[in-house]
Amino acid sequence: MAVTGGAADFAGLLAALKARTNRSYAALAKRVGLSSSTLHRYCTGTGLPPSHDLVQRLGRACGASRAELAELHAAWLRAHSARELPVPQPREDEVPVTAHPAPELRFVAVVTLLNILLAVWGVLRGMSRRTSRQVTERAGQRS
Repeated sequence: MAVTGGAADFAGLLAALKARTNRSYAALAKRVGLSSSTLHRYCTGTGLPPSHDLVQRLGRACGASRAELAELHAAWLRAHSARELPVPQPREDEVPVTAHPAPELRFVAVVTLLNILLAVWGVLRGMSRRTSRQVTERAGQRS
């Protein structure tokens, strides 16, 4: 079955973003909480994500820029209107879903925090040594 129109545009953009990541369908799908077959359907145009949030998560997981995210959203909207499906609107009380930071980012954050703690510990340790040495020298000068 040939995919045409808005669905083909959306699928092409998403497939290009996915290819740029050098990740498998399974690896990328896991990052956004999908099955690999669902992601494959989105990238081939045989399926469309059901929500704005999922389009956002897919784009971010692929490292899309703001302009690319806007283009992906626009293609998604065109695909929905071409299929004459109702476009889901976020509810006012709905909290936006955000993807968890990539494991690499968490690792960098932990390493940075450890380096800061080690630096502070080193400074404090050096200060306490100087203070102890100064007290000892002053006591020796008084005797």
